[in-house]
Amino acid sequence: MPNDFLSLDRLREQAREWEAEFSLWVAELGRYVKRAEARDRLGAYLRGLLGDIGRRNSWQLAEHQGDAHSWGSQHLIHRARWDEGRCTRRRASAGLPR
Repeated sequence: MPNDFLSLDRLREQAREWEAEFSLWVAELGRYVKRAEARDRLGAYLRGLLGDIGRRNSWQLAEHQGDAHSWGSQHLIHRARWDEGRCTRRRASAGLPR
């Protein structure tokens, strides 16, 4: 009997489940970002952080996303406006550590 956990179909199903959960997480975080441009960049930025990249700085993340420059990543990190209070309250209500 084949091991269902290691089957290609099971791996594909797990990937779809992970993608769905990731999309929900990005959508929730996006509610705390003020501008649409920053919300659009957020998912790609998080994928870069979770991806297989040797160094995780704005240049490597931009290259991973296919961007010619790191301006968008730098903006998201340093200048994008977030509703920090709501984000902090949501983190606390979920029981996540600081």
